[in-house]
Amino acid sequence: MVKLAVIGTGGWGKNHARGFSELKMVGELDELVLCDLEETRVREQAEQYGVDWTSDPVSLATDPDLDGVCIATPTPFHFIMAREFLKAGKHVLVEKPMTQTSEEAKELVDLVETTGKHLMVGHIFRFHPAIRKLKQMLSDGELGEVLYMSSSRLAYRAPRPDMGVIHALAVHELDLFCHILDQPKPDSISASIGSWYRPGIDEHTAITMEFPGGQLAYATESWLDPTVRRRDLIVVGTKASVKVDYMVHDELSLFPASIERDPEESGDSGGDDEDGSEENLVSTQGEQTPVKFEKQEPLKEEQRHFLECVKGICSPQCDVQVGKRSVQMIEASFQSAKEGRVIQLGE
Repeated sequence: MVKLAVIGTGGWGKNHARGFSELKMVGELDELVLCDLEETRVREQAEQYGVDWTSDPVSLATDPDLDGVCIATPTPFHFIMAREFLKAGKHVLVEKPMTQTSEEAKELVDLVETTGKHLMVGHIFRFHPAIRKLKQMLSDGELGEVLYMSSSRLAYRAPRPDMGVIHALAVHELDLFCHILDQPKPDSISASIGSWYRPGIDEHTAITMEFPGGQLAYATESWLDPTVRRRDLIVVGTKASVKVDYMVHDELSLFPASIERDPEESGDSGGDDEDGSEENLVSTQGEQTPVKFEKQEPLKEEQRHFLECVKGICSPQCDVQVGKRSVQMIEASFQSAKEGRVIQLGE
C-alpha cells in the first residue's frame, strides 16, 4: 500500500493532483490526499477525483500511513515543507527550484542523509520523451561529440510579480544542459538580465554555460517576445544535430551534418590554402529527418518515477544533490548579471 499527498492544488499543483489521481485510478497508487489552505479549491478537486482532502498539512506530517508528499506550493514554502516532511519520515517530491538559497539546499542534503528518505526535485523535462530519445541517441553515438547547445523559451505575458524568468524558466535549462552532457555542473556561468516593467524582476535573460569538455550551452528566456512562442532545444554534434520542440511529445528532428578535413587537399601543399589554413574543411549535410518515438506525458512519467522511489525500486534521477546544484547555478546567474563577469563554479 502506498499513500501520497499533494500539498498545493493551485497553479502547477492542480496538474499534480490530476496526474496522481489518474495513477490511482489505474491502480499504480493506492491512496491520495489533496491538501491546500484554500478549502473551496481543494474540496472541489478532491470531489472531482474522488479522493480525500485536508486544509491542514500538519495532520499529514503526523499520519503514520502516509508514505510521501508532493510539494507544489509557491517557491518560498518549498524548503519549509520539505524540511518538515523529511523530519517526519516521509519521502518528498518538491517542485523546482528546490529552495530559494543554497544554504537551505545544503540543509535538505543533510536531512536526506540523516533520515534516509528520498527527496526528488520536479525537473520535469528530464522525463520528456524527446529528451529521453536524445539521451539514447547520444549514448549510441549518432550525434558524435556535442559541440554546443542552445535553448529558447520565449513568450509574451505580463511578468510575474513573485519571480522572474531565471527561477521560472531558465532553471529547466540549467538542469537539462548538465543532464544531457552527464555533467554535475558547468565550469562557468555568465548571464545578463533585462528588467523594464517590474523592478527587481528578471523579465528577460541570456545565460552562457561552459562545460569541462569545452562544450558551450546557451539559454534565452523571455516573457517579452510577442513575435513567436518558442520552447525548443538544439544540440549540435560533430556527426549530426537535433532540434527538440518541447510542445511535441512524439517526434524530434535529426539533421545529419558534419565538417571534415578534405584528404585530397591536405598534405605537402607548400603553403596555406585559399582559406589561410593548411587544410580545407569540407561540410556535408543530409536531409532533415523526423525521429518518431512513443508519446508520453512528462508529468505522468515524473510521478511514476517518484512512486518507484517510494516503493524502493530505485533512487531519484533528480535527487537532492541535483536540486542543490540547480539552486547554486541560479545564484551564480544572478551574481554574474549583477557583477558583470563570468562566475567560476568550484567544487
